[in-house]
Amino acid sequence: MKNFILIYFTSILILTAQENKLITENVYYFNTSLNLDETNKLFDNSFTNSTNAEVKKYHQITIKSINDDIVEYTYLTFNNSEYSKIYNGIIYKLPLADFEKYTNPYYGRWRKFQVGAYTIPFRIRSKNKNFEFDSNLSLGANIIKGVNISRFYEKGHIDFSAGIALTKIDLNEDNSSIKDIDDELKTLSESALTFSLGITINFNEYANFGIFYGWDFLDGNSQESVKWIHNKKPWVGLGINVSFNNNSNSTTQQSNQAKPVDKTK
Repeated sequence: MKNFILIYFTSILILTAQENKLITENVYYFNTSLNLDETNKLFDNSFTNSTNAEVKKYHQITIKSINDDIVEYTYLTFNNSEYSKIYNGIIYKLPLADFEKYTNPYYGRWRKFQVGAYTIPFRIRSKNKNFEFDSNLSLGANIIKGVNISRFYEKGHIDFSAGIALTKIDLNEDNSSIKDIDDELKTLSESALTFSLGITINFNEYANFGIFYGWDFLDGNSQESVKWIHNKKPWVGLGINVSFNNNSNSTTQQSNQAKPVDKTK
């Protein structure tokens, strides 16, 4: 059996903290629907140019400016002729407190690239159709590109990663030919270069599940001497990921991060 199980623990340091601010030119959506009477009461005659305008859940808007705690915004262009006559090209105004209450960020499909450090302390390798358990220390870095499962919620995304690491390999007479070097040797440690690919499903900030595929490479001279049986052989495994990354997302508009609005004066 040439499939392997990898228990993969990842720890990534928070480099930046999320800000609870709105950003102009970012995309937001209404989180509730209001009928025309409720809309006019809420907006206090903000819809003077469009008497039929109503707040519709999931309609997307872009902030144009924020002045004196008033948010000016426009709707994303509607192709529907019924909606285009009502919403397209019109600047609406809403008090900042109400805007924050009735809208949420609309996240981009793709998340920004991240770089993280990880360790791989445990592996189960294939050996003559059986499994061999290793407790190896691996330290390196991976590049991560994420995709949001939903554009209406920040939590819940899939990460694709590629990594490179240095791994401490414990050699013994069962997995190598160290006895050819010295009959007295029982164990020997070498360093291997590890390449890996992974997919991690992040259900929320606490529960993550990953599948990984990788290879360990001993230096040519070292491998010639010790003849490690797992050299350059792929492993496939399941992973548990613990992440402390900033989970800011890209949006569909000009800004690269979706953050709830800057109270510009």
